[in-house]
Formats: sequence, structure tokens, C-alpha cells
Amino acid sequence: MQIDLDIKDDERCTTLHYAAAMSHTDILMTLLDRDVDIEKKDEQNRTSLHHAAFRGHKDAMMTLLRCDANIRAKTKIERTALHFGSFFENQSDVVTVLIESDVEIEA
Repeated sequence: MQIDLDIKDDERCTTLHYAAAMSHTDILMTLLDRDVDIEKKDEQNRTSLHHAAFRGHKDAMMTLLRCDANIRAKTKIERTALHFGSFFENQSDVVTVLIESDVEIEA
């Protein structure tokens, strides 16, 4: 019997989304080592990188970016991880990670 590592909940969030949102980098790496889809989107078209950025989890973001997460992925309302990282005042380190990862900043 094989476990579906890309299983989704009612909002189409996967285990990777939850691991990113909770900054469980060891779980992120375990899942990514087993070839889960790093670009899987939830019902709002948010990727794991969006979830990590929104929660301010720099380590989770760096793990995802090292594994080639799409830094330019957009949600249904055209938001990128940079938008999510900029949402809260105390997340300047998240914004710095995204900018240093060569995110395209559009006016």
C-alpha cells in the first residue's frame, strides 16, 4: 500500500502546504525528496511558497527556493509570495529572502 503524499483537504491544501505554513523544514525535505509536486496549488492558487511567506517562515521559504519553487507563481487574485511576505510589518527578513532570490519586482 502506497500513501498519497499529494493528498488534498477541502481547500485543496497538501501536506507540503501545511509543512511550509508551519515551517517544518525537515518534513518539507522529506516530502520533496519523495518528489511531491512543489508547485501544487490550493483552491486560491497558493503554492507552498505563498503559505511560508504569509506566515513569515524564512527557513521554509529558503528550503522551497533551493528546491526550485516558482518565485513568480500567482494566486487567483495575482498575488506573489512577495505580496504575502510584505503583508505583515515584522516580515522584512522574508521580503529580503525573496528579493535576494531575484524576484522580479513590478511597479
